[in-house]
Amino acid sequence: MDVLCQHVDTLKRGKIIEDKPIEEKEKSHSPKTASIMSAILPGLGQVYNKKYWKPPIIYAGFAALIYATDFNNKNYNDYKEAYSLRMDGDSETVDKYDVQLDNEEIKYSDESLLKLKDFYRRNRDLTLIFIGGTYLINILDAVVDAHFYSFNVSDDLSFELRPNIIYQCAHERPVPSLGLTLNL
Repeated sequence: MDVLCQHVDTLKRGKIIEDKPIEEKEKSHSPKTASIMSAILPGLGQVYNKKYWKPPIIYAGFAALIYATDFNNKNYNDYKEAYSLRMDGDSETVDKYDVQLDNEEIKYSDESLLKLKDFYRRNRDLTLIFIGGTYLINILDAVVDAHFYSFNVSDDLSFELRPNIIYQCAHERPVPSLGLTLNL
């Protein structure tokens, strides 16, 4: 006995569509590959996703953070050395910020040296945390871009939110509402 609503499926699994098998088409752009590439070399996952404008931004961010880390580290070491020379108890050792010297350096009190040392140490540590955050954001960006690599963004997609009025029998007057229209 034949059932009229059944039909034979002519498309079988693994059948070639657009010159690629179905399984291969789904695996062609992998978020895992993008994340591994960005973890190995920052920016490489963005190149894999064909977002060629992103790696220069990533490297400019890393360069600025490395410069800030180096600047803060040099100042931290300078003030740390000056503070330790001042606190060693030996009257013959003087730092370059000591009042006794006649060089062109600004003179600081013991408390000022300690505050400056702590200030530059904190800034150095923060820039190191920002470098780690930039590295993680680089990987996250590569993964998200890989997930949306084949996302269809065409003119046929639209979203419209507009005011609407609902007429119900239970209410004596119309009820204002919002209407949502999705065109896919």
